[in-house]
Amino acid sequence: MPQRVRPIITSDDKEKCKALAALQLSDADIAIAEGLPTELEEVDAVADDESLARLIEDPTHVELDDPDIRMSLACTPATFGDAFNKGLSVRRLDMTTRAEVDDFGVKRAMREGVRRRVYLGFVACEASELRNARTESEVEGAVGPRTLSVFSTPLDEAHSHADVCVHRKLNRLAKEDLKSFFWEVFQGAKFVAQAIKDLDASSQPTA
Repeated sequence: MPQRVRPIITSDDKEKCKALAALQLSDADIAIAEGLPTELEEVDAVADDESLARLIEDPTHVELDDPDIRMSLACTPATFGDAFNKGLSVRRLDMTTRAEVDDFGVKRAMREGVRRRVYLGFVACEASELRNARTESEVEGAVGPRTLSVFSTPLDEAHSHADVCVHRKLNRLAKEDLKSFFWEVFQGAKFVAQAIKDLDASSQPTA
């Protein structure tokens, strides 16, 4: 059963996290699936102690008290909503550099076919923090099953790419709790603003 995960998680399916949840895998099977080899021999599975960065774009991901003060960051629900469907895109900071992350963020925000956005920087947490998210157990004093999985999903232009997925079918209350969990884990981290000086001038958004 774990072998069925890679084709799902590496697909372009906009609902691949729901497809993963439909498999109803045990925690043991999810852990096996997370550790399976990637499609690129040189890219390993995501380790628990790796730092994962979620790129932040304005206006999609932030609420700013003052649009001229980018450091007054407050993440919106849309920042982490992809984890429930197409997968939450993150970057593995141990595999890349700050300049590469910023360059990728600027170019992604300016991609064709989407409303114009501005890359601001990123928030980060450890993979283990996400993997430790659990649903409440029906048995008092017991620990419920895992809720979030982290998979290495390297792209041609970004080998450090990974996806975070909700791999359980959750009721409305559990979904709201998980949204709060995302906010607490990432919002508790220091927001790392874009280091414009590290970027190639050709990749900068124009006024």
